[in-house]
Amino acid sequence: RQVPLSTFPMASALSPDGKYLVILQGGYLPPSITLRNPETLAELHQITLPDAWLGLAFAPIGNVFYVGGGSRSTVYELAITTESKLELRREFVVTPADTRKHTDFLGDVALSPDGRLIYVSALFRNSIVVINPQTGIVIEEFKSASRPYRILFHPDGKTFFVTGWGDGTLY
Repeated sequence: RQVPLSTFPMASALSPDGKYLVILQGGYLPPSITLRNPETLAELHQITLPDAWLGLAFAPIGNVFYVGGGSRSTVYELAITTESKLELRREFVVTPADTRKHTDFLGDVALSPDGRLIYVSALFRNSIVVINPQTGIVIEEFKSASRPYRILFHPDGKTFFVTGWGDGTLY
């Protein structure tokens, strides 16, 4: 079964309780997140973001998820309300607007399995940025793959994998 979506669906994620499916869409229309019923695929709500690109990950418990903010060098924290609506809660700015350059583009987002840290790919800086979701503060940045594309944690939570878009490798 197919359902129409907005332009360029980039990522989707099922909520930990299985009640909701969220879809990140980009393309020529403003980036948006759509909330859907995973059984019927009926649209429940949609929200537009200032910018977004590829990154979409739920916290391990609850109704909170994170979205990579693309050229805004921001990670967005959103929540699903009890009324099945999307709510933008916070923005974690990695590079402030007054010092931001084109190289501060953020993509994929992954949470450590315990939900205590957010890992974000900084594509043109060839690095991974680590954010504390409690404070929203960047606590670390380290060099990684050439154009880090996707981040995936090993089930043990002690290691993670990063694909390099720039050199086609797995780190």
